[in-house]
Amino acid sequence: MKFTLFSYGTSCPAQWSGHDENGRDVYVRYRWGRLAVEIGSITLFRDEIGPPGDGYLDDSGLVYFLGKRGIDCEFVDPDDYAAADSVR
Repeated sequence: MKFTLFSYGTSCPAQWSGHDENGRDVYVRYRWGRLAVEIGSITLFRDEIGPPGDGYLDDSGLVYFLGKRGIDCEFVDPDDYAAADSVR
């Protein structure tokens, strides 16, 4: 599985949006030590990966934890993503 994501920010909560290789919407959030990944309206998984109350995760940390689940990801600039999304 592969995600193309852009970041909303890396703390409190850390959030990313994008799509998978099939064009489905993806939302990733890290808050309170939990990493949650949604595809459309379905929660793919929610893992406790950090201490309670933690809300910081950068792109390299996300690559690590998604990789443990067999998910590759690439990051794009939000402006580039919006332009590409308008023709998708």
